[in-house]
Amino acid sequence: MKSFIQRHTIHRRIAYILMLILILTSDLSNRKSNLSLTIVICAILCTIFILDEMVYFFELYNTPNLYPRYCYVKVFIFTMFEAKLTARPFMFSVFLILTFMAGFEYLLHNSSYDKNSYQLKKLFMVIPILISSYQCFVSESSDTKLLSFLALQIVVFGLISYVADIVIDKDELHAHEMNSVRLEKSKLEQEKEKLIEYRDKVKMVNEQINFQRIDLARSNKDLEQAYNEIESQTEVMKYMASTFNAFKCMNAIVDSIMEIKKPKICAMYVRDDVFMNKYPSCIIKTNYTSLETRLNKDIAKIYAEFNEKKLPVQIFKNEEIRQFRFIGTANINSMAILPIINGYTIYGIMIVASDDVNFFEKGLTYYETSIVEFNISVNSIQLYLQMQDMARKDGLTGIYNRVYFGELFSEVAEEARQKKTDLSVALYDIDKFKRVNDTYGHLAGDEVIKMVASMGQKYAERYNGFTCRFGGEEFLLVLPGKNDREALAILEEMHEEIKNTTVKYSDMNINVNVCIGLSSYPSLCSNTDLLVNRADKAMYYGKKNGRGRLIVDNPEIE
Repeated sequence: MKSFIQRHTIHRRIAYILMLILILTSDLSNRKSNLSLTIVICAILCTIFILDEMVYFFELYNTPNLYPRYCYVKVFIFTMFEAKLTARPFMFSVFLILTFMAGFEYLLHNSSYDKNSYQLKKLFMVIPILISSYQCFVSESSDTKLLSFLALQIVVFGLISYVADIVIDKDELHAHEMNSVRLEKSKLEQEKEKLIEYRDKVKMVNEQINFQRIDLARSNKDLEQAYNEIESQTEVMKYMASTFNAFKCMNAIVDSIMEIKKPKICAMYVRDDVFMNKYPSCIIKTNYTSLETRLNKDIAKIYAEFNEKKLPVQIFKNEEIRQFRFIGTANINSMAILPIINGYTIYGIMIVASDDVNFFEKGLTYYETSIVEFNISVNSIQLYLQMQDMARKDGLTGIYNRVYFGELFSEVAEEARQKKTDLSVALYDIDKFKRVNDTYGHLAGDEVIKMVASMGQKYAERYNGFTCRFGGEEFLLVLPGKNDREALAILEEMHEEIKNTTVKYSDMNINVNVCIGLSSYPSLCSNTDLLVNRADKAMYYGKKNGRGRLIVDNPEIE
């Protein structure tokens, strides 16, 4: 019966909406109508409609006691309004229909399972009829109207009972037919069980013969899997030996695990500053898009806990996995978290998970071997990057040297030309640096150079640029994406900070100034190849005209 009520929810919605529209249309067109009563009736209908939707949304019709009571309350309310509306035939008819609908649901709910409760419900239906009739008797002076009202109530009650009886009888007939079908099915199943028992006896002989064949096939499968794992790890080792990109190595390991072991999730996380990476690196492969997003947010916290507690390999199964927020409702029944260790330092983790609860029953050797291979690769990459960094950076200041600047500038200049974006270059020189060396000594001069270089590096990092030592006391600052006005504001701030910074060496305080030349593409210079040259000319124009100045590229510098 619940399913019957569910199926007719749409009919109930349409009825409510049509009734509201008809009431409003009829009463608004009738000037003699009582507007306040119309509003009250519409409010009652809207309230009942909302309550019906809440009942449907929260599936309260599945509650054995609550839903019949709710329907009975609706019957009571509608019959009370009928007594009030005997003078208004249209609205009286509307509430008569509503009473029929509510009474029908009240009698129908769970009644096919308990005949006594069904008859009791019919008896209870008489109560609101009697009360509304009494109310009509009190408010109506005409016996004819009272008898008409009572007769209508009895007809509606009889109609509700009649229709409910028909539906319940059909439901019981259907149940009886289903029981007959089940009985027939049970007999067929018994016959089937006898046939199965006979078939099983025949199979027992064949199974014993097949046991050895199955064991042999299993051994062959294990050997094939072991061969595939060795071949895969060999390919990964070859690839990692051919590249100095740790991120690509992580990607190769995760891909090989997904291909060979076929888990539902495989992820690797490595913290920052392992292979001169400024930010942590993370690779996640899974078919669950939402899980990938959540794991990407949580994996740093999981690593932090492993690192803090120095945890060994952890394997989780079934409900243990639900402690991890990123799993959500995904079908994951086993998960392993392996620390990536170099010496005594945990610098990353690997996460492997599957829907198979016994996924790790054969051990974690493949994953541990992959981590060992990655460790070897990381050590090689660290050595290579350290040597590369030494070749790229100035020994005194630690910022990029002029040779590597050429490579970097070519890339950003090409990008600016292709994407039509802004690119600003500043060349700056320490004023009267020879006098600093002559007055305070060359070691003090080195401290001054390091201070000016660190200022350039500070502003380069702040505004996503880069800086280099261009000559002895000359420096370049490149600001991609900044036009001449934006770059000028940045350089004015840097210029002011350099002037106000005191270099302390031994017992001496040294203050210096710089002269800065600025040029920008495309606002000041239409050719990126000439940007450095134009900034150089602007700087020397400033040195010739007073020093300690910030000069923007313009035609006068020629």
